[in-house]
Amino acid sequence: MDDINRPPLMENPVESVTPNPTPPKKSKLLIISLAAVLLLASLFLYLLFFTKVFENLNLTETEDENSQENEQENPQEETPQSTMFNGDTFTAQIPNDWSMEEYYDGDGTDMLSDGDYTGLTGLKIFKNNTEMFYLKAIYGIGFAGCPSYAKFTDESSTYYNQILSDNQISGTELNISDYTQTEYSEFVWLGKTFRRVERAYTYDTVPNNSYFEPACVPTLVGFQGLEFQPEEGPAATSYDYSPTQDATLEDLDVIDAILESMTLFN
Repeated sequence: MDDINRPPLMENPVESVTPNPTPPKKSKLLIISLAAVLLLASLFLYLLFFTKVFENLNLTETEDENSQENEQENPQEETPQSTMFNGDTFTAQIPNDWSMEEYYDGDGTDMLSDGDYTGLTGLKIFKNNTEMFYLKAIYGIGFAGCPSYAKFTDESSTYYNQILSDNQISGTELNISDYTQTEYSEFVWLGKTFRRVERAYTYDTVPNNSYFEPACVPTLVGFQGLEFQPEEGPAATSYDYSPTQDATLEDLDVIDAILESMTLFN
């Protein structure tokens, strides 16, 4: 009976064990996968961006090379800014909107005494058909003494004193224009050195020295190799020259350059 009331013996009793939780493996894999995708996407965009940049650079270089090749194959002809005037007596370089005209046998001047003349008697320079400058033959008009003197810092005292002495004899009054403190432009016209102060011209009468010895009548000039023939008497060489009232100071700069470019055929 005692055996009936005794509880049954259990073989190998099992202890109750609570398992430790382990992190889910799927979440880690998902995070790693997303990071890899983002990295690959970033790398792709990075390469794509720089590929486009290089393509653009190559395209620009190619366009520049093609442009240079086209320019070499089809060079654009530049429009010349000036032309060469070739007359019967003179040549000169003139701007495109300027022109020159030579006059002969008494034409182009109103400063000749009565009679017939042969040779160059006038020259005119035009801008857009407006007269800007003239050279006129002059004959039969004389003067005594030295009426005017242009004073520069490089004057010759000997030349100046001689003018004063000659004027005392002829009774001529000397008008002095003092340019010692004045700016001027200088150019060579057919072998003579000219100076211009605004609209007033004069030239050196004694070449090849260190002085500027101005003309007594600065608007009258003669050039070696340039002459005209009166009906009677020897050949004449005197010409009157001046800009017109239409010529501005800017125009006179152009005229000076034209005069300096002039040459004689003979």
